[in-house]
Order: sequence, then structure tokens, then C-alpha cells
Amino acid sequence: MVCSSVAWAGTEKWALRTSEELEALGWRVSFVARSPDLFRGRQIGQLTYHRLPMVNDIDAISALRLSSFLKHNADVVILTRVRDYWLGGLAARLAGVPALLRLGVVRKMRARYWRDRLRYGVFPTALLVNARAIRDDLADTPWIDLDSVHVIYNGAEAPGPLPADERARLRSQLGTADGELLLAGAGRLAVEKRWDWMIDAVGRLRRRGLPVRAVVFGDGNERKRLLARVRDARLEDYASFPGHVLNAPHFLAAADIAVLPSRNEGVANAMLEALGLALPVVATTSGGVSELLENGRDLILLEQDDYAGFVNAIERLARDEHLRERLGRHGCETVRRRFRWEVMVRQLDGLLRSLVEGSREPRGQ
Repeated sequence: MVCSSVAWAGTEKWALRTSEELEALGWRVSFVARSPDLFRGRQIGQLTYHRLPMVNDIDAISALRLSSFLKHNADVVILTRVRDYWLGGLAARLAGVPALLRLGVVRKMRARYWRDRLRYGVFPTALLVNARAIRDDLADTPWIDLDSVHVIYNGAEAPGPLPADERARLRSQLGTADGELLLAGAGRLAVEKRWDWMIDAVGRLRRRGLPVRAVVFGDGNERKRLLARVRDARLEDYASFPGHVLNAPHFLAAADIAVLPSRNEGVANAMLEALGLALPVVATTSGGVSELLENGRDLILLEQDDYAGFVNAIERLARDEHLRERLGRHGCETVRRRFRWEVMVRQLDGLLRSLVEGSREPRGQ
């Protein structure tokens, strides 16, 4: 497993949990990371870590070191981030090891751009996507073999709501007063996540007389801009970005409504986690959200750029406790039925074994 990230979000969570689940199935997983400590503090099992600088996309030394490691230690490699696609893909080619590239968002390929062709069409043996929408989008790229693109939905836990006393403790810790409604999100603070929608929604809804506040768990390069937007809107007391927390889903369970206004996703881990906590969710239709989740039954889905609809959906939920309870219950049931970790990892296990067996076949077969 290769993950060059230095910040914690959905991809990193998937990489760690998947590694642990594969170990439980009998794989021996070596986790190659730019920042191993990012993962060690969150792991449940015992993984073997190898630090690699991976300082940029043309870090030839890291690529050569990784190639040597793969040649002598690996049957297959999973690549999770864009930098990994480049360095890890080249290393896998040099080592003669099959590479599985995990693509978790819709990404437009540039047909004449040589780097895209190498990263997505030449280096990987196969592509793993977490939504049919991503695979369908790749169908427009002539140099990608769709037979090598495999759809496996993310796994998620679905423990249901927290006990009332624990939920009350967390709400107090987050500064939520009695009678206030807490909106929450989790994920990378990046442009495509559009957390500014949530800031603006808080301001608009408070002007409509609704006692709402918002919190987003996560970090990223948009943090300074988002905090400035909070200050400009004079919402410092009602919108916060506390950064990374070791157990974001636990804190997420303190919310009344979970939101995901992203303009680019596959099927987001944070959204599945919120549903698994029996929270009502407001999300956009980006990526493959609607493939296994039903609008109006499991969650509220809005068109990708429907900001007014986003605000109105939150207001509707804020004013209707019964609707919140019904959506939360159905959403949690759907996650338990369709997004179990054991299903995801067994499908991945089969795919990895087929890649390993394929790499051992003599040429010409």
C-alpha cells in the first residue's frame, strides 16, 4: 500500500483500514508512506511501515528505492494518491509488479496530455474506482481499457446513534448549547469540497431565525481562506474548523445534520460514516452517490451546483425532527446492507489475487 499524503482524510482512512482488513485475510501488507506517523496513531492492528520521501512527482530517488523494494518484497502494489500514481506506477513498471491504481473521484482525462496517459493508461495494471459514475466517465478516454477498471464500493461502519449521555457530552465539548442545531462535515479542506457553502448557509439560516452552528473536521490548504470567510461573515461563534481529530466519526455523531456539498466525489467515506451514525445527510449528486442511495429515503440529494436547494434542504431538516429521524434510520439501514467492510475487502481480495496470478502467467497466455 502506497500513500504519500501528509494530511488525514477519506483516502488515507481507506488506505489504513483496507490494509488492516487485508492483513486479517492473510495478506502481509507493507505500508509505504511519506508520513508513517499520520497512520500509526490511528491504526488498530500492527502494520509494517516504510518511510519514503516522495517529495514531488519527479522524485527519481524515491521511485528507484520503491522499485527495488517492490521487486524484492511485493506481489502487487496499491496506489492511492496522484503522486503515488506517478512515482509508484513507474516503480511498479521497473520492478515488474502489477499495480492497482485507486481512483476515488471523477477525474477528467486529457487525451493528448502525456502525463495522464502514463499515470492512468500505461503504468497501472488495473484501476479501482468506488462508483460506476467514475467508470462511466473513463469510458470517454480512448486509451483506457475499461476491462481493467473495477468498481468496488467503499466499506463503512454503521454503529447507529450514540447513547444520549455520550452525545450530550460531545455537544457540550463542541460548544453546542441546548436548543441549537449542529451541522457537521468531515473531510479535506479543499476547493472541491465547497465548505464555504456551509459557512454561508449558517449565516443565512441564522438570519431566518434558526439557531444553527457548524463544524468541519479535517485540514487542508483551504483552511486559511475558510477561516477568513468566517471572520468576514462575523460567524466566529457559529462556524468552526477544529482541524484533525483522531476519531472524527465519533465527534460527527454529535451533529443533528451532516452535510457534504462537494462538487467532485465518488462515494465519500465521510458521507457513509454519517449515514452509519443514523444522521440525516444533505449532499450533492457529484460522483456515484445516487447509485446505491435513494434521494428522499436515505438522504437528501441536490444537483451539483444547487446552492439555494442546499440551504433550503438544511432548513427543512432543521424544522422537521421527524424527517431527520426517518432519514437517519433508513440511511443507516442502507449502509449496513450495502456498504459492509467485509464485502468490500473480499471483493478487493479477489481482484488482487487475479492481478497476482495474471502477472505470473507466461507471456503469450
